Amino acid sequence: MAAQEDSGSSSHHYTIDIQPGPNCAVCMEPLEWVAVAPCGHREVCAACAARIRFFENDRRCCICRSPCPTVFVTRASRAGQRAFLWPPPPAFGGEGRVLKFYWYHRGMASYFDDLC
Repeated sequence: MAAQEDSGSSSHHYTIDIQPGPNCAVCMEPLEWVAVAPCGHREVCAACAARIRFFENDRRCCICRSPCPTVFVTRASRAGQRAFLWPPPPAFGGEGRVLKFYWYHRGMASYFDDLC
């Protein structure tokens, strides 16, 4: 995404170049990695999900604002092709491998898909 100021007038107008294809609902960058919420929304990139969930400690869906205790981070191309198994966090309360193909990050309360 790129923004350019239109200097042809006295007022400030900006042109935003949005890449074709699915884009993040927060930053408008093309979706490569996506955070899938329990409510089914999958329109936010992994970077925005990390910033919102970890640094801002906001555990709600960015789209519908419903409580979202955990999310799955996976490739956007795979997000709509599979059902997600919502396992519990690791028993020891920290970070680490969960089941065979997932990694859990406690600070973000997120599962990362190793299948991608």
